[in-house]
Amino acid sequence: PRSRPGFAPGGGAFVACPQTGACAGDGKCARGYSGQLCARCARGWYRLASRCHKCAPQSTAGAVILLVVAGIGLACVLVWNNAREGPVYGFAALSISITAVQIVALYGELDLNWHEAARLVMRATSLASLNIELAAPECTFPDARNPFLLKWGLTMSLPIVFVGVFAVVLLAGLGYVQLWTVGPGMWVAEALDLGRSSRLRRLLADGVATRAQLQSSCARSYLQMMGLMYLPLAHSTLKYLDCSQVGGRWVLSAAPGTSCYDKSYYSALWGAGLF
Repeated sequence: PRSRPGFAPGGGAFVACPQTGACAGDGKCARGYSGQLCARCARGWYRLASRCHKCAPQSTAGAVILLVVAGIGLACVLVWNNAREGPVYGFAALSISITAVQIVALYGELDLNWHEAARLVMRATSLASLNIELAAPECTFPDARNPFLLKWGLTMSLPIVFVGVFAVVLLAGLGYVQLWTVGPGMWVAEALDLGRSSRLRRLLADGVATRAQLQSSCARSYLQMMGLMYLPLAHSTLKYLDCSQVGGRWVLSAAPGTSCYDKSYYSALWGAGLF
């Protein structure tokens, strides 16, 4: 007997492959898939929205740059918004907008027969969740023992990563304050003011946040960022806890090539529990 497309040998019988289109039939995997039940991406391929895609160095580098710029840019926007005086309503609108986009991106995780245009939209919107899959770590680290755990660990470490991001933003802000209050910026102001430097100095100094304000703004912005990251972090945590039985063994529903309830699984379980 031979297996039909969509089925593969498993547990002494033919079982349905956990991923649509991964099994080509006759015990073979479709292009880009490998492993038991064709549940893993082949070397040189990466997983994005439950499908395997061929690695492309240029697109991978572009995705990494986009993720870095998006993370730093969002941090700068939050700090700027918190540093302003008077009532601040911008964060509420920003939070609602980003959460709505994140929810749209989550639909891309469903293994449905989406139109290709819809898939592209969902991949783009996943940038709002700083989706690590966009960076294709499997392509950068082809020898990674378990690509899913690699991406999961990177996602769960985002709270720590953003500590460093906000530290950089704080240092840059302090440098800006130093420049425009006692540094070369004031020397330029004096040269351009033609004798009215004291007035211009006061105007510039009043428009620049103090060190204490910057520190307070960065602290508030970090907490707000964790609120924005709640949905992707919660989703990542639940993915690690969602196991299903396929071919007689328990595997992660999001990564059928990764076993549940074994030593390797429990060794990383603390990360989900910590969140």
